Amino acid sequence: MSPARGASSVSGLDALLEGDAYYQDPYPAFARLREESPVHWHAPSRSWLVAGWQDAEAVLRAPRAFSSYGFQNAYFERLRPELRAAATTLEKRGRAPTLITCDPPEHTRLRRLLQPGFSPKAIDGLRPRVEAIVDELLAGFEQAPRADLVATLAYPLPAMMIADILGVPREDRDIFKRVASDVVRFMNRANPNQELTLEFARYADDSLATFRTYLRRLIDERRLQPRDDMVSILVHSEFEGETLDDEELLANLVLFLIAGHETTTGLIASAVYLLLSRPEQREVVVGDQGRLSEFLREALRFESPVQRLRRVVREDVELGGVLLPAGEPVEVLVGSANRDAAHYERPDDFLLGRPASPSLAFGKGVHFCIGESLALLEADVALSVLVGRYPGLALEPGWQPEWAHLTNLRTLATLSVVTDRR
Repeated sequence: MSPARGASSVSGLDALLEGDAYYQDPYPAFARLREESPVHWHAPSRSWLVAGWQDAEAVLRAPRAFSSYGFQNAYFERLRPELRAAATTLEKRGRAPTLITCDPPEHTRLRRLLQPGFSPKAIDGLRPRVEAIVDELLAGFEQAPRADLVATLAYPLPAMMIADILGVPREDRDIFKRVASDVVRFMNRANPNQELTLEFARYADDSLATFRTYLRRLIDERRLQPRDDMVSILVHSEFEGETLDDEELLANLVLFLIAGHETTTGLIASAVYLLLSRPEQREVVVGDQGRLSEFLREALRFESPVQRLRRVVREDVELGGVLLPAGEPVEVLVGSANRDAAHYERPDDFLLGRPASPSLAFGKGVHFCIGESLALLEADVALSVLVGRYPGLALEPGWQPEWAHLTNLRTLATLSVVTDRR
């Protein structure tokens, strides 16, 4: 162990960063990290954890020092040989050139070519589609005595939406929901060698391989017969004579599904839970839906759907007084940074009316999330409909939040509500 690692290791901290108590409430562990070891060598994952806002922002704003290329390699390299051999398609995805796995200038080129699919004009025109899907999902909602809003709304909405804007037939939407779930549950494990089975590794890999075949057929069709959908836009996207090749298209379309599905599910579920569990703030939002965007900004800070952003140290660099050696993984703890008292007043309180200060929920710098507007649109429509149409909506008596056991994402496993419509 290097002196730098020894200097940042604190007995007992590693144990706080896993297990049921951590997944239910990671914030006490994050607070100890910020106080005792803000740049911490986490032995179980063999990576550096960055807990404070200032250090986290510094990492995200420095792609030359902290690379986005290869951050997933370490995950596969530490898998048991049989697990890794069963996940060749998943590993190929992790090494493919996408917006989150490459650095400038390649990242700059990709972003310019992919941006047309997420232009303000393209996103602004999607509100009627989101509203139609929300209406479809909530059909008959008030007739049920109770419902799970994760299963009913938060989980299917993002997958159905991305399928819709890609131009996928309605009968194929379930493919999108299944693949997003399979890939996320394979990749987001603190101890994959203990938590993953060989059977699931094979299943998830086959799920992704089948999906890539599906997308390849879609790309070929849109190249010959363009339609009014994102695949057509990206297939024919051009910047200074450059276009996206098939592998770049495949890799980034899979990224859009994975990144835009589970994260938006987490945002919608957390935001509804926070709204229903805070009557005074709910009353404010119900009385003035113009404050919904303000509410969502605070929800993103308070329960960040993406809890960690991963990088690789490109060359020896000092961060927070600790020397990080070149080649080692770094995980920016977004959920911790967004609760840092050095940056936010009363960070553990949910404050509607908090002075505007962008959180790190969508990242920072050149890798700021390209799908931010789409995620916020989906969450805004979902909450607007629930608030406006179901004033009697409430958490089911006795229900307690249970959070998914995923290191990289913060999302409720269920959200049980009673659907009284008054």
